[in-house]
Amino acid sequence: MRHGSMEAIALVLICAGANFALAAPPSSLPSAPNSSVSRRPAVDRSYLPASANSSTVEASPLVVGTPGGPPVAVMPGEAGLPVVHDMPPSTWDGGEAIAGPDHRSCSYVSIEYLLWWIKSAPLGPPLLTGDRNNDPFSHIDTAGGLGDPNTVVLLGDSRSSYDAFSGVRLTGGWAFSECWALELSAFLLQQRSKSITVGSDSQGNPFLFRPIFNTNTNNPNSGEFVAAQDNFAGTTTVSTTSQLWGMEANLANNWLRASNYTVDALVGLTYLQLEENLRIFGSSTIIPPFGPVFGIPFNGGFLTGVGDSVLTAERFATRNQFYGFQAGIRGSACWGRLDVASTFKLALGATHESIDILGNTTGVSGASRTTVAGGILAVASNSGHFTRSEFAVLPQLNLQIGFLITSSIRAYVGYDLIYLSSVVRPGDQINLRVNDTQIPQSPNFGTPPSGPISPPPPFKSADFWAQGFDFGIELRF
Repeated sequence: MRHGSMEAIALVLICAGANFALAAPPSSLPSAPNSSVSRRPAVDRSYLPASANSSTVEASPLVVGTPGGPPVAVMPGEAGLPVVHDMPPSTWDGGEAIAGPDHRSCSYVSIEYLLWWIKSAPLGPPLLTGDRNNDPFSHIDTAGGLGDPNTVVLLGDSRSSYDAFSGVRLTGGWAFSECWALELSAFLLQQRSKSITVGSDSQGNPFLFRPIFNTNTNNPNSGEFVAAQDNFAGTTTVSTTSQLWGMEANLANNWLRASNYTVDALVGLTYLQLEENLRIFGSSTIIPPFGPVFGIPFNGGFLTGVGDSVLTAERFATRNQFYGFQAGIRGSACWGRLDVASTFKLALGATHESIDILGNTTGVSGASRTTVAGGILAVASNSGHFTRSEFAVLPQLNLQIGFLITSSIRAYVGYDLIYLSSVVRPGDQINLRVNDTQIPQSPNFGTPPSGPISPPPPFKSADFWAQGFDFGIELRF
């Protein structure tokens, strides 16, 4: 009797255990207290093949049954048993999903083609003038002068607009923790040049004149002849060049990150260099019948032979080197394969401004050539190498639209804007107030001055901008 009771009790317990195993699982599981593991947000993998979105762990059948009865094979998902899924292919970085062009999950490099424009370059004050009626001999004492109402400006007193600059930018980044990355970037634009030449025919038409305000005699209509009918034939050429490049190093710290957006803070160093030149070349040659009579002043004397000439070469060069500390913010968001990103940075620092001015004049008479220091606007009082440093600000803006070609290749197009508050540019350093005792083509060259020695060493600042489009490919690994 006792043994029969024990067998009955055992049978009841076995049946109760089987019923408990077959019962539906609880609707929710209790969370672990004080858990440091946060639940990760879902990852958008709609663009991946179905086989890559998730995979199911194949489970062996679970054998259940009752004592004395036949065994029953039950697959997970049946009889209330949960199906077990594994994690999708990992895209996690520090427990978060990567959104858009996020770089902290990997190292990356990018290369971009740049198509930019820069602020037009000033050509300075009037550099070459003519006569409105091409009749200088009716008022020869003032023809072409700055104070003559019939004077027209042929070169200068304007700006030189360059065509678009092509360039390249290389960027690399390395994530050394889940929240910090080091980024390095450098760009280089091609050097652009522009040249304008105005000249007379072999008879000296039209009339051409290099004007100055002569501080030696206080005469606003002074200057040097380039071409005059039956006297001199000549040309004047103004050429400019410009090149821009820069580099920077930044630490990026992730502020916010979710399944489809990120926000980063940036802090670092930046360097920007703008180098430009403005050159003036001139020539004037004696032609008959009257050229030999009047001649061309040179180096305290006169050239009087037919075919004798005077050549001038003047160079105004500037270099601007900005050094600064910068901070910025970058945000990005993605929708499937498409993403947008924007970056703003502001740098505070100093622009080291350099100016180089040099001029010379060469007299050619037959086989003889003599070169003397000094031109017409680049003379002893303002020639040399000059430097100074000025406080400046450098804001930068970048906007991008990108497309994820594969999980490691992204293509994008963007817009860039750079502004620098203080630079020196060559045309701004030209001063028409010149004491003619410093000009080798003046009859007063080398004589004691009776007026102020000018122009003084220059330094005239302006602002500068560059903007344009970028087309890039980014590789993550």
